[in-house]
Amino acid sequence: MSFPSPHSSLFSSLSFHTALLLHLPSYALSFLGPFSLPAPLNESIMAVSNSPTASLPPCDYCTLLHGELGRVAGAPAAYMSCASLPALAKLAPLDPAHAWERSCLFYARLFAESLGAPTPALGKAQAEMRKRCPGGQAQARSVAALCQFLLWGKATGALIAEVRAAPLEAGPREHLLHALYSPLFAAVTVVGKLLTLVPTNTPGPVMTALSLVLVGVIGTHVVPLGLLGVPFYAASKLM
Repeated sequence: MSFPSPHSSLFSSLSFHTALLLHLPSYALSFLGPFSLPAPLNESIMAVSNSPTASLPPCDYCTLLHGELGRVAGAPAAYMSCASLPALAKLAPLDPAHAWERSCLFYARLFAESLGAPTPALGKAQAEMRKRCPGGQAQARSVAALCQFLLWGKATGALIAEVRAAPLEAGPREHLLHALYSPLFAAVTVVGKLLTLVPTNTPGPVMTALSLVLVGVIGTHVVPLGLLGVPFYAASKLM
């Protein structure tokens, strides 16, 4: 691929799937449970994470799906289209009574810029988010999980687009991932189109149900590769 990505090698791709597997419970708990996040915030985090960075372009599949989910959830358009830290700083909080939500969006943007790699700025943002979130560490983990899964979607969507644009330039690994994930991302496109029929400001329980279905579908792809990648993930932690 022409940009840094979690799919830059077989080792990194399998290791990344194991990291996703470890984040799967917190990903689900961001939508359901005592420390779940408000649906507009969830989708704003996804949109901010999907905005373009120097390392990775936005994913068209993610833009369609989370753009529609954000509209359905009633997320403010200003946040859904925000693509930089200075722009985020100028925006009012999603809810004046919940100013803590902006710390989650700052973390999401920094996570996107570093591709999740630990940096001093990301560590500082994570500590600030943990301190401000009313659910503390539990909610902070959910935000991190949302960012991790969006990074996966963003990188995989970009890989699919590149393979389709230049199939002869792609290697066996890229074609394998393309074959594995093309059906899922085709389904994402269909779901995104169907969501255009759903009204804005849909009740919370409906949003929760939609989100949990998404978690389940993604999980069926992540779990097998995540288990396969355990040795690679463990090795990466020892390096």
